[in-house]
Amino acid sequence: MMKRLIWSRAVMRYALLLLSGLLCAVPSADVDAQFYLRLRKVEGAGPPMEQPPGIPGQPQFTQNGANVDITWTASNPLADTYEGNYGAEDGDPDIVPFSGLTTNSHTITIAEDFWFCVRGVRTGIGTSGSSCNSYVAPPPAEVMLTWDAVTGTPVDGYRVYHGTATGVYDQALGSGLAAGTSTTYQLGGFTGELYIAVTAFNTSGESGYSNEVCWNFTTAAAC
Repeated sequence: MMKRLIWSRAVMRYALLLLSGLLCAVPSADVDAQFYLRLRKVEGAGPPMEQPPGIPGQPQFTQNGANVDITWTASNPLADTYEGNYGAEDGDPDIVPFSGLTTNSHTITIAEDFWFCVRGVRTGIGTSGSSCNSYVAPPPAEVMLTWDAVTGTPVDGYRVYHGTATGVYDQALGSGLAAGTSTTYQLGGFTGELYIAVTAFNTSGESGYSNEVCWNFTTAAAC
């Protein structure tokens, strides 16, 4: 864009010269003249504009015991921090927000399916769009219990007892999980450590507890 200023029939003590962008004044004889000062707009002048962060990469999930580790590719342009939320499903009103993460990773403790979204943040500049993904929880771990059959005494069946503390079971004696006359029982649907014992019973009564075993359903290993 060009602009033109016209000065005419001016009597000046100084002539104004525009030299390499510097406005200077130099002595001059009186003039009676008409001249033009041309101004040119320079495109791209000034400092570059700051850009908001790019959208992070799609979140990826790794099961880590009772935790879920979540990672994503960093924003480009880079974000100062990350924020977002997760819930039971996309648009869940009971979402759990998070913010202020300085690394492109997050860990949560959850045992159900959830939807996770993350955004990049540049302080004072702006926030990126969301990058989302859904996590499907693995099916509950199961363990197959086996024990030696009682010999020398008639047995009408076996009962299985379990609890989260050693020697303390959720079922009262006589109300254990019925295993029939089988010497195996599949137990599942739990997380964390579970202490387990078995009894045998007949019409005369019920035996004491067997030796106790402990199984961690989260790590799928003995305690």
